[in-house]
Amino acid sequence: KLILNGDILSINKNLEIVNKKIIFPNNFKICLSKESTLIIKDSIITSQEAVNYLTIKGCDKDSGSILIQNSKTDLDNIKLVNLVSPKLPLRILYGGLNVIGSEFYFNKLDIIEAKSEDGVNFVDSKVKGESISADKIAYDAIDSDFSHVEIGNVFCNKIGNDCVDFSYSNGKISSIQANEVGDKVVSAGESSNLDLGFINVINSFIGLASKDSSIINVSEYDYSLVKIPLAAFIKKKEFNSPSIFIKKTLNGILDDSYVSYDSNVKVLNKN
Repeated sequence: KLILNGDILSINKNLEIVNKKIIFPNNFKICLSKESTLIIKDSIITSQEAVNYLTIKGCDKDSGSILIQNSKTDLDNIKLVNLVSPKLPLRILYGGLNVIGSEFYFNKLDIIEAKSEDGVNFVDSKVKGESISADKIAYDAIDSDFSHVEIGNVFCNKIGNDCVDFSYSNGKISSIQANEVGDKVVSAGESSNLDLGFINVINSFIGLASKDSSIINVSEYDYSLVKIPLAAFIKKKEFNSPSIFIKKTLNGILDDSYVSYDSNVKVLNKN
């Protein structure tokens, strides 16, 4: 076991923890600087209390990142602040938090002022949480590759590129609320399947985008000041038609949308 004491762990060079049961106290803080990366492999990550708060923060202009691989995480509240992408030899990762080949369970995940290409990147992982909130993200907020993701609520505000971006993934999200998203609020590509509940998008570029054999199912979609409410098209020729199915939304949604002739789109029970 690795039982952390005190209330802060400061890291200014790469630190690797392997094959441990890591137990965090409540209100623990990890301070990353000088482009350092905290690497946790083959481990179990938990806390001393059922309700707990863990903050992982970039503490100088160079900031830092975290990689969790082949591990199981079960925490309550996680806050990521001002993180960047890792700089590791012979390896390219894109998230401030990178979760690879792992089980990642949480109640609430907050991503604030991420400078990395992805605020959080899930790869080949099983992810389940009650809510994710992303605020002031330079590029993508939530990126999933080859993963199964189940989230209650997603909140995105002032996102440079995409709010949620899925590739080769399955996802279920009960609700998404998005404001000022520079590219796509929901992006599904490379044979992804998304089951979405209530979607509310304000002042953003593209609302829903399905590409390359992907399927998006939406119970209810509300939007205002959105340039392109939905888009469906084949981007990579090795894939087949994408699909979007929306049960309830505004009449006239297709007037400003982009739907290619080879897409399968059904809105308000009409093809």
